[in-house]
Amino acid sequence: MPGVSVEDEVGRLLLRGYRIAFRSDAETVLSPPSARKGGQTVLLILGLLIGIAGIIIGVADARMWMMLVGIAVIVVSLLLFWLSTRPSGIRVFIDADGQISQARVRGSQW
Repeated sequence: MPGVSVEDEVGRLLLRGYRIAFRSDAETVLSPPSARKGGQTVLLILGLLIGIAGIIIGVADARMWMMLVGIAVIVVSLLLFWLSTRPSGIRVFIDADGQISQARVRGSQW
């Protein structure tokens, strides 16, 4: 994107609802407006409570399958919470002239 000033590009993305998640001299990370939603923590707590209840019921009734289901619910809840809170957005690299030299969307190259 040669010829586009950093201020113009960042300003354009900010007008579209992006937010600045991180900023330094060499890079700016913009996160899209839908990157964070408040429901992840509620779902994590609900999953942990259901998993703990399954383990307790499984121990009380001596049912191994119920304990395994409780453990599986806890593991899946933690995994989904971790996946939902990974950084997302656009990483913009700024060269020495103050222009955007490269922009990458979140992915394996981060």
